[in-house]
Amino acid sequence: MKKYIYGMAMVLSVVALFTSCKDEEGTEPGNDSSPVVTLFQESVTSGMNADNDVLVRVATNAAVKSVYYLATDSATYKKVVATSGTDGFNDYVVENGTLVDSLGASSVKDVAITGMAGDYVITFVAVNGNTKNASSFGFTGLQWETIATGTYYCQPQDDGSYAMEGSIGLGKKDNVSLQRCTNVADTYQFKDLFKTNVGMKFTLYAGPNKDDDGNEYYQVHVALNNTGVVHSKYGNIFVRDVATWQNNNSYMDYNRYYPASNEVELFLEYGVSAGYFSYGNDYFIPAN
Repeated sequence: MKKYIYGMAMVLSVVALFTSCKDEEGTEPGNDSSPVVTLFQESVTSGMNADNDVLVRVATNAAVKSVYYLATDSATYKKVVATSGTDGFNDYVVENGTLVDSLGASSVKDVAITGMAGDYVITFVAVNGNTKNASSFGFTGLQWETIATGTYYCQPQDDGSYAMEGSIGLGKKDNVSLQRCTNVADTYQFKDLFKTNVGMKFTLYAGPNKDDDGNEYYQVHVALNNTGVVHSKYGNIFVRDVATWQNNNSYMDYNRYYPASNEVELFLEYGVSAGYFSYGNDYFIPAN
């Protein structure tokens, strides 16, 4: 479901910097007196990385002649605005940004912006002659460091099979990278676990605690992650921890991250909107 960008959560939060808007904007279709661009969030498409890429649906009113956009790191954005003001920044976007091809009056087009790592302000400027109006939003592109490489076991069964091997193609997988996010606290991921650009994230929930052997661990939380695999009958297959599925935090203690060894134990449900396929324990064992 599409929604206005200023309804987005977490890494795509709105700065809501609408500048140079005038009260006399038209209210009747085709009678707009000032150019306005409206932005909507779209789900990233196959091949894009939601950690660092964004797909924006751009809609214009009848007064728009052209639209330019620019993704600016936050430091540069603040510097230009402090020096030139918001109107000056609109000029900066037009001079240094990218023209959205084939987007004029009363038009809609999707624009993909990729490869952002760190804090950015993304600005679209609607132009009609000397009049420029902007819509902006903030985006934090996640940055990662690999802390371990090892084998991921997806719900191993007593007979040597794996519960989800036939559904998502994941059983025992070697050379999986466990990564820690360097610019969002307590955030980790198994990089490309399901397919390229589709991993599984988890966050630290509570701790540190100690197990029966005195080893320190943190409870972790696995919110709903899309595996990127689509079942022919039931649609998208997702994964989440059982505590989230059952709305019962007592299950959180089955989700453990051991920082000394980088071992991970997870109690997960794999399912679709119609119900679950399987639930059980996944494990990550580092190679060294």
